[in-house]
Amino acid sequence: PLNEKEKALLLFTLKGVRDPHAVIEADLDALRQLGWSDSEIFDALHHGARQVAFDILIDAFGVEPEH
Repeated sequence: PLNEKEKALLLFTLKGVRDPHAVIEADLDALRQLGWSDSEIFDALHHGARQVAFDILIDAFGVEPEH
């Protein structure tokens, strides 16, 4: 289970990778008020974006997961 602070960062990251144009300054301000630094917010979104990019590459090359 995530605490309120962690959940807010996760939801922001999901929003950012799904619809980056929907991210507004108020989203960042809310995270800052919870104690997240700009560097931590950037890192979270960076990791989320890298995961999405990796998934795109895997799908494009038709890599099948090993079972």
